[in-house]
Amino acid sequence: ELTSFLLPMAVGFVTAGVIGWFVVKWLLGYLTGHSLYPFAAYCAIAGAVCLALSRLL
Repeated sequence: ELTSFLLPMAVGFVTAGVIGWFVVKWLLGYLTGHSLYPFAAYCAIAGAVCLALSRLL
């Protein structure tokens, strides 16, 4: 029955929205003072490792 799940779904929806809003606010504040270069390097290295492993397997 959908009605028995309505309250938990509504609570989860509101909780996810509120937490998501705070996380986006924090991330935008963080990015104003920090660079994404370390993350870009991590992505490049992880991508190279995945490509190398896919060639081996």
